[in-house]
Amino acid sequence: DDDGDDDAPMPVGQNCKHCDAWQGLRTKHCHDCGRCVRKFDHHCFWVGSCVGEKNHARFTSYLATETACVIWALHISGTGLRYHDTFGELFAKNAGPLFLCVFLFFFALFVGSLLGFHAYLIVTGQSTWEVSSGRDKVSYLRGVPKNVYPFSLGPVKNVMRTCCEPPPP
Repeated sequence: DDDGDDDAPMPVGQNCKHCDAWQGLRTKHCHDCGRCVRKFDHHCFWVGSCVGEKNHARFTSYLATETACVIWALHISGTGLRYHDTFGELFAKNAGPLFLCVFLFFFALFVGSLLGFHAYLIVTGQSTWEVSSGRDKVSYLRGVPKNVYPFSLGPVKNVMRTCCEPPPP
């Protein structure tokens, strides 16, 4: 007697060896948080939490806000500089604002680069963990060519899925 169960697809995943939670595809255990995170991206020490399926859009919004604030602070700091004929005079009379401008410039590059990287990840349907680990180390990406993004639905749908769909329960 055939009840049809033989044709049912097997769920892809495994139980976590650390917390015994079910790990579906793209789920990874975070050792910093002590829990499994769906579509794990990375653990961010800046925000003290994991970035994954439920909060990747909010994290990217945070990076955009942070980038804008740092650029604004750089602009404000730059207006405090007084111009002089020589660099020695400029540095002697503006050491604080000048140091702040240099620091903020490099911080803006850092945060802006992170924003660009996460925008790229969202558009291509990838995660930081998948990209940084390498395809040979991620079991479900082994053998997939570098220019193929198996979870991508196309740029527009990827952005819509990440930024506009309600997070899963």
